[in-house]
Amino acid sequence: MNPAWRKAIAGFEVFGGIVGAVGVVASLGPHSAPAALVLGVALVVAYLVAALAGVLLWRCARAGRILSAAVFLVQLPRVWSVPVTCGIWFGPDISPTVIARPDGFRGVVFDLRLFPFAVVATGSPGAPTGLGVSAVSCVALWHLLGRGRRPVAASHGPTGDEPAGDEPAAGISDAVAAFREARRAVQRAKGPAEPAAAPDRDP
Repeated sequence: MNPAWRKAIAGFEVFGGIVGAVGVVASLGPHSAPAALVLGVALVVAYLVAALAGVLLWRCARAGRILSAAVFLVQLPRVWSVPVTCGIWFGPDISPTVIARPDGFRGVVFDLRLFPFAVVATGSPGAPTGLGVSAVSCVALWHLLGRGRRPVAASHGPTGDEPAGDEPAAGISDAVAAFREARRAVQRAKGPAEPAAAPDRDP
């Protein structure tokens, strides 16, 4: 995985996880309903897991990559409907969403969020119907799942550490070896060379 992308994704998770957890705790008051408290605890845990995934990913731990993939899979869908509305944002994000509103509007909107945010609701009269995806999650998953790696050309050196730029030199060496082998074959076909006559010497 590209180190720059790895650190960018890890930083996104750490920032979003910490800010999101603090925001949820601050929004819960002493008189919150039990359902709100349960949902709040679940969101805090989700944000802290995101922050932990970012720390592990920054340290190149395999668990960090797995947890980060899970975090962005959770963040990927945006569901809007009367029965269920849900979505979680771990940081700045933009979500292309196909939506139909009760006022008759139907089309694609781009939901922009600059800070961690979460919405979970059931039975919301007047809510629009739509489905969207997180653009940030798509990019992060592309790199976390190894789809963004550049193909590495095979090397010809004995240790495999030579760069791909050595390939032309290896091709020249192969051509020289083939030429030498052909020359030896021609010599074998001609048979053994006649010994040169010794020059006459005066007695």
